[in-house]
This record gives sequence, C-alpha cells and structure tokens, in this order.
Amino acid sequence: MLGVAVFLTAILAVAGEDVDPTDAVDPVDALDPSSLVGQLNVSLFEKLMLRTLPQAMIPLHHNCTDYSETGDCDLVVENRLCSTMLFYARYCCRSCTLAKQILTYGPHLRYTMKIPVTAKISTDKRELRYGENVTVTCEVSGSPVPEVLWFVDDRYFDASGLPNATVEDLGGILTKTRRETITLPTTMFSNDFLCDCVAISTEGRDESRLTIFIRKDIGLSSEILPGERLFTLTDDITLECTAKGVSLKEIGWKLNDEILENSDSYNITEERIAEDGEMRIHSNITFLRPEVMDDDVLCFATTLSGDITDTETRVIVKDMDIHPSCKDIAGRRECFYGRYTCDRDYVKSYCCRTCTLVGVVPVGPHFPSNTEASLASLHPDILLECSVRRRGNDDLSNYWLSRDTESRVVYREHTD
Repeated sequence: MLGVAVFLTAILAVAGEDVDPTDAVDPVDALDPSSLVGQLNVSLFEKLMLRTLPQAMIPLHHNCTDYSETGDCDLVVENRLCSTMLFYARYCCRSCTLAKQILTYGPHLRYTMKIPVTAKISTDKRELRYGENVTVTCEVSGSPVPEVLWFVDDRYFDASGLPNATVEDLGGILTKTRRETITLPTTMFSNDFLCDCVAISTEGRDESRLTIFIRKDIGLSSEILPGERLFTLTDDITLECTAKGVSLKEIGWKLNDEILENSDSYNITEERIAEDGEMRIHSNITFLRPEVMDDDVLCFATTLSGDITDTETRVIVKDMDIHPSCKDIAGRRECFYGRYTCDRDYVKSYCCRTCTLVGVVPVGPHFPSNTEASLASLHPDILLECSVRRRGNDDLSNYWLSRDTESRVVYREHTD
C-alpha cells in the first residue's frame, strides 16, 4: 500500500499539485474496496491517471504554458483552433500540446506571436444620392478588445454624440470582437468622402477605409416643352421645364447668358412638390411681348451643394403674318428640322407655316399640292443614299451635308 501512496504522490507532483506524501492516502485503507475511503481513492486514482499520464508521457518545453487569462484554452482545444493561427498555439501551448493538436516544438514557442488587432469597415451601399443617410459599420477585434476611432476625410469624427450609434460586444475565443455602427447624413458632405475606422489597443492598431460616393442627381428633364418650333410675334410663347431630385434647390431661366425674372417681358411661375424624399419643381416661362429673335433659351437647375445642370431649346420668332390656311400638317418638330429643305415641293406642302416663316413660301392662302412624300423623310433621322462609281484606282468621294440634322449615309461601291 505504501508503494501505491508513493505512486499517487508522484502522479500529483506531475500534475503540478503540492502534496504531503503522508497525506496523499491512508496506507491501511487506501485501496480497500470494502471501505468508503478506499472507493473514493480508487476513483481519484483513475481520474489522476487519465489526467496526468499524457502529461508525463509528453515532454513540454519550459516556454509552453497557457497564457490565457480568460480561461479560453479549453474552448480553443474544443473548437480545434490550435493549428489555425500561431497565436492560438502560443497562448494555449500547454492545452494544445496535450490535446495533440500541435507539435511539442515550433514557432508557437516564441514570444512574438501576438493576438492581432484588426479592423474591418463596411457599409450598406457605397453610392448615395445627395441628402441620403449612410450607415457604416466597423468590426474590431483583439485582446483586449480595441477601442474604435472614426475619421472622415482624415479628420477625427466624434461618433459618441450620434443618436443612431450602436455598440455590440460579440465576444470570441481568445480574440474578442466589438461592432460599432454609425449613421452619417450625407448633407454634411458636398462631395465624395473617405471614411476611416481605426482599431487601437495596448497591443497595437489597425485601420480600414472606404470611400462613399455621392451622386448629385437632379433629374432635369431633357426637353423643354413645347419643343423646337418657329413662332410669330402674335403667338403665345410658353416654355415648360421640369426638374427633380433629392438635392434639387432651384430652377431658373437664361437668355443670352442673362438670368430671366418676372417683368413686363416675362412671366415665370413655379410649382414645388416634395414626395418620397425627392423634390420636383415645374416651371413655366411666358414671353409676354415677344420680339424678333433667334436664340437658345436655357433652363438650369441648382443643387444644395452648388452644382448646376441645364437644358436648352431654340426659340425663333419672325415678324410675319401667316394665313390661316397655311399650316404645318407634318408636326412642328418634323417641320422645324426640315426647314432647310423647304425648297422641295412636298416639304412646302407638309410644312407651309414653317416654310413661310423661313421665307421660301410666299405669304398668302395655301393651295393644296398633289406632291406627296413620306412624312418620315421630314424626320431628323433622314436616310440618305449615295452611289460612288470607282474605275481602276481612281478614288471618288461624294458627301452629303445637312445642317442641324443627323444623317446616316449608305455607301455602295461598284468596281468595273
């Protein structure tokens, strides 16, 4: 029995427990199964054998110990993390070695393997319309868990006062993670901006950056109604312009680089509608006393950040009376673009009013013509066909020219 006592004492010593050899077991009743003390000592003996025999058989380096102050080494072994990163093997060297998940030697025995400090920034969307809010999240990890510092365009940004800022401790095994989320109003920024999240602790620092792109959309309509046409001094000339967008501020009108305002010559009305966070402005300008002119009238819109976009239309006013029977039956847009071909009989027939204003058709009653042509030929997309005959190495070229008209040219080549 005394030999068993000495063996148990040795086992306890290997386990790292200080015991008095005379107190370890009772030499009389130690392993007597008939006694309660003997049964307890047998159970203790089995547990000690299972616990200490692997330790006695695996030689541990003197640097190989468990440094974890949080008691996470059991979780490291349980989740088989020992060999995934070197810092797990270093901070839980003893537990990982005894679990045979790492070798008894290697780089984990060095003191340089630290738990890394990391930062990772993300956002729900990188491109926003001006005036929208953006939510930015940063996850930092390390041991101890790092603090989070925010920088916007390389300037420190105090997120503690934001009403929607949230902080979550996500925990972790050895390395601890914290998530911080903030919401920024993009009205703070007139242009794209850089958002930077810095994780900092006593063990080091890391940072993560991303750029938020702001789309300063206005959505200005591309056409001013009623569109291009020729007017007379007796016509009512009213132009309409519509713009919409989150960042829309004002609509204005220009003529010859001069901003137009309500006066004896112009009447400007405006209607504003705010809907779904977007502003829509509809503006009309009426020429109260038209004058002979041939100018571009420009509608421009401004944003809250000072950006400008515009669209324009041509307004041509002639001092001429038109007979009631002289009309543009092809439509004002087709006739406007076809005004340079008024010398053709079918254009005169379809665009009597326009051709009269450009001085091709005399003022007076309009007599219907039997000359017919497709109305499509008056459209801006006029299809022109040209045949070039080339003989030998001679290079001949024909060109079609058309003012204010986009033309598609079909070229057919014949070689003799």
